[in-house]
Amino acid sequence: MKKILALTLAALVSACGSDKKEKPITYGAAQAPTATEQSAAAGAATSLQANLSYQTSSQPTSGAAGLGDQLASSLGGSTVSTKTASPSAKLAGPALREAFDTSGLDPACVTTAQSGNVTTATWGAAAPCHVVVSSSNPTTGDAMTMTVDVSGTLTWDPTQGLTAWDIGERYAMDMTSGGQHVTADGTAHLGGSLKVDASTITVNETSSIDMTTHAMGLTIPEGLVTTLAGTVGYQASPFCITSGTLTVEQRWTQRPIGATDQTLPNQGWRFDWSGCGAFTVAHGS
Repeated sequence: MKKILALTLAALVSACGSDKKEKPITYGAAQAPTATEQSAAAGAATSLQANLSYQTSSQPTSGAAGLGDQLASSLGGSTVSTKTASPSAKLAGPALREAFDTSGLDPACVTTAQSGNVTTATWGAAAPCHVVVSSSNPTTGDAMTMTVDVSGTLTWDPTQGLTAWDIGERYAMDMTSGGQHVTADGTAHLGGSLKVDASTITVNETSSIDMTTHAMGLTIPEGLVTTLAGTVGYQASPFCITSGTLTVEQRWTQRPIGATDQTLPNQGWRFDWSGCGAFTVAHGS
């Protein structure tokens, strides 16, 4: 980390975040899935099966709202190129994971209300739900403390088979790494819907994170958006996806200083099913 922080000065002189217009993600030919992609698809199928009915939880990302990030992370997304000089680039992957990790959230902060057939879970009805997450490495002495404030709602309408959510987070991190002090702060958002009927599941969701890192007197902004969209057919018992398409994409809304679309590309994965557990994957960039 110390080396990365030192390299930041050179990066500031030689490069700035990319301001050019982003190219659309284009996909290559469909291929047989790798072991990693098979595992990611199996995890997504498990999550979709769990969401055939309403899942109650105090964690925003434990159900449908976290599916896109779950799948992208399993596929190797949210990983920043080691070639990038910026310290914020090195922190982007962990920040994405930590910002949406609210495992320390007090369940009492989440209230549930019923209106007709619709169930609504609300985070922070009176004040934002507050979470503190700390970690340390006893060998290196590196440490991090992160605070997260969560507000938002998730609704379940069984008459439509529809789950919809709009959840926002504000977070701040304080880190020591390699003897250097680094802070970061920003916002994250989860929004979207998942609709289930007797034979299909349609999902359309977005998660976004904006982060500003402060180190050595420098202020370095960045942003990343993950989307998951598509409709798949399924059989209920034993559960499996039988047809349809799911597309996962990650796009940088602002790359860190020193990063380019080559070292830190936008990326995508398109899954196409042709039968129970049979699918191909096309890779996009």
